[in-house]
Order: sequence, then structure tokens, then C-alpha cells
Amino acid sequence: MRRFGLIVILGACLVAVGPARSLAETVLLQVQARDLSAMFVGTWRSGNFAYTFFGSGTYIYVGAMGGAMMHTQISEQGTYAISGDKLIVSRQRGLLRTSQNYRQDLGPQTTIFRWRLGNTPSGPGLQLIFPDGGAQIFYKE
Repeated sequence: MRRFGLIVILGACLVAVGPARSLAETVLLQVQARDLSAMFVGTWRSGNFAYTFFGSGTYIYVGAMGGAMMHTQISEQGTYAISGDKLIVSRQRGLLRTSQNYRQDLGPQTTIFRWRLGNTPSGPGLQLIFPDGGAQIFYKE
């Protein structure tokens, strides 16, 4: 009977300690997420495409591609959040235009990228891995 009582007391202690540890881990993750957000702030460029992330949690994305026959431009703005290795970009509005007088308003859409930060010979790099598995590296300006 004493062993059973000891096991119950140990179990109760583990349960009591468990939530405090979980809370500490949660606070640590929140602090780390804030630090990560600060690392994203600024403009990241890849060729003719660029994301500008603001400390307020908003972003602007612009891009251009094409050649002599047709040129396409895209711009969008919205909010972003970081959750672990995921960058969640929520477009609020955007615009797609071509040199052939095509224009399309872009509505709200959320895209989740996996991401990695690192140093490259060109400076800090942000690799975004698209939902389809393709990847693109953006360099900090």
C-alpha cells in the first residue's frame, strides 16, 4: 500500500510540474518567434522579385518577368506570421498586370512557405520553399 501511495504522490508531482514546464516552453517559443520576426524585417530580393517585411507584421511583394513580347508585373500586400519553420503569408489584396493590357485584381489568399535563413557569399539569404516543393533564395538588401 505504501508503494501505491508513493506512486500516486510522484504522479501528482509530475502533473503539477508538467504545466509549469509547458508554460516556460510556451513563453520561450513566443520570445523566439518575436526574435525571428525581427530577423525577417527588411527587403529581401531575388532577381526582379522582392518581399519587404515590416515589424508591424505586414508585407509588400513585387515582381516582374517577361521579355520583349510580353511583360508581367505583380504586386501584393498583406500580413505575415512565423510559426516554427513556416512563414504564413496572408495576401489581403494584389494586382497582376501585363504589357498586353491584361489586368487582374488578386483577392485574399494565404500561402504557407517553409523557410531557412543563412549566410551566403552574397550576404544573408532567406530560402522560401513553396507549397509545391520548389525553392527560391532571396537576399537581404
